[in-house]
Amino acid sequence: MGLPRVRVVPTASGARAVQVIWRYVDNKPVLDHVGSAHDDAALDLLMVQAQA
Repeated sequence: MGLPRVRVVPTASGARAVQVIWRYVDNKPVLDHVGSAHDDAALDLLMVQAQA
């Protein structure tokens, strides 16, 4: 698995969170939270930001 990588995870509120995983320490991800999206358009924008 190449790092860094972008992942999308569901949140408790029903949104989708976009995160960038930089590395693992003690089998736990060290990550940055880019943002949360409630619709597909917002998710697309967050994915572009995360790729940059």
